[in-house]
Amino acid sequence: MRLIHHTKNGETVSAILQNGFAYVANRRLLCEELLEQHDFSQREPQQFGMISFRSYDGLLLSQHIDRFGGYGICVTEQWARGNFAQKVLYLDRSGPVFEAMRELFVSAYQEVKKIVGVYPDDRARAMAYHNKAMATALGAVGYANLLQLYEYFEPVENQYQNEWRICNPDANYGISENITDAIADVSPPKGWAQFLNVRKVQPTDVDHLICPQGESNSLRSLLPEKFRILEIIESTTERDAPADR
Repeated sequence: MRLIHHTKNGETVSAILQNGFAYVANRRLLCEELLEQHDFSQREPQQFGMISFRSYDGLLLSQHIDRFGGYGICVTEQWARGNFAQKVLYLDRSGPVFEAMRELFVSAYQEVKKIVGVYPDDRARAMAYHNKAMATALGAVGYANLLQLYEYFEPVENQYQNEWRICNPDANYGISENITDAIADVSPPKGWAQFLNVRKVQPTDVDHLICPQGESNSLRSLLPEKFRILEIIESTTERDAPADR
């Protein structure tokens, strides 16, 4: 398993190695179709941040690189598994699988509505619909399990990304869904952010780095000193995946 986090420039690679991978609160816009009865316009379920990786499958990555950049950090399998990286579940918006999933969400939603309807704390009642920990605490375990699944849902049109992700285990409501802002908030992380907003790496956690052809020396000069020992693989072109070794 080779998981690569892509980014657009060497400065960002350096910042990630120095400060850690930033969680970003990514909206998937699937919950509105799974649960039309509820207003999720302000917040999706479990929107507490995630870190995304591409599983390299030997295919050209031109579409992925166009969107996310030609630089990358390939983490070790041990680090990925130790941080509970999971393969994304790509969900089509039509067909029997989606209909079955929608029925499960609607059924569990009716259950959680009954439970929170008798709970006196208005804030806890509101949180139960998008926070699996609160749903569990109030006894809506079935709905909480579906929110756990939702963390790893992605629309089927993005399946070219071949994504794995690490989801934030903490219910952090302050993480931005704007990637620029999320990174700025942890560059460097201060206070509780260094524990809640990032996943840090050491040189032994990184298998290698990738960059466009001809940029390896420039990239190495930007790296924090202890990471300059890492192997850097240049793509054969800016649009190709790194060659297998």
